Amino acid sequence: MSIYQVDRVQYIESQDTIILFEFYLVDNIDNFIKEFKGESEAFKNSYIEEIYLQKLRTLWDLSVKNETNLFIIIYDEYEDKILFIERSRYKKGFTWDALDFKSFQRKFIDLNNMSGAGESKKLGSVRQDNKDTFTLNILENISNDIDSNDDNGLALTKKLLGNFTTKGFDFDLFQYIESTGETVIYEFLKNETSYIKNYTANPMRYCWTGKPNDNKQKFISLWLASQKLNGRLFLINYSENTEEGIGISEIIDLDVSKGILQENKYNLTYHEFITLMIDMNRYDSEDMDYMKKYNYKMRSYNEIFFRNWDINKKNYGKT
Repeated sequence: MSIYQVDRVQYIESQDTIILFEFYLVDNIDNFIKEFKGESEAFKNSYIEEIYLQKLRTLWDLSVKNETNLFIIIYDEYEDKILFIERSRYKKGFTWDALDFKSFQRKFIDLNNMSGAGESKKLGSVRQDNKDTFTLNILENISNDIDSNDDNGLALTKKLLGNFTTKGFDFDLFQYIESTGETVIYEFLKNETSYIKNYTANPMRYCWTGKPNDNKQKFISLWLASQKLNGRLFLINYSENTEEGIGISEIIDLDVSKGILQENKYNLTYHEFITLMIDMNRYDSEDMDYMKKYNYKMRSYNEIFFRNWDINKKNYGKT
């Protein structure tokens, strides 16, 4: 298994770096802490499933390679004590502390406020549901190795932040490909309109518009994070109707003030998309053209096209 969810990411503008957050729900935090003890073999803890350890090792290695911070938050259903583990970009190894809820809340809010200037929203306004069923369904399709304790921490994060706005976001699915050394970020965008189809959906239709409901910050953050992680960013447009197919946009270039500047667009059937994700999960080639099998379906859009988006959008995504 090489494709995972990443629970929370923050881009820290003042430091030009990102923080990766991972949440893990255990049955009893006191028992976990007793075994943990902060030793070098800590992540062989018997309370952690092996599939989660694989994910944790991947994120750990990635944070070292890209000089980013990794924070691991372990808790139980009572949420009265939280184990906070930090791998700092400035230090070797890690530090840890067991904190009561209020103490950890203060630390978490301080971290949340590091993100710098810009638009932000309350977390609850971004996602009402605490689970992304479509993403979980994709994971179940590509592998039987799913750790039910690998909690996304969204309910806890909402409780920690309260009325504070946040610029934190998640990676719906994330992959580090050892054979190419690249990170791939998959962001799933649910299409709930009747007049725009998955094949013609694109964030430029509702972002960088100057309107109050503009959601451009989400895509700016994803783009900046992908760049810090030597990554590729794929936007997956889907709907409840799988017969409608899946629109995949690989963002090649993006300007934070203007929007998308260059993109490769692939329109796949739902079956083709699932096959692609299965193939990606076991990808071991040095070839960085991950979409080679579907290049015959690719349409490229350049800066000239996007500069004249209002005129050209009627031709976008058409097969």
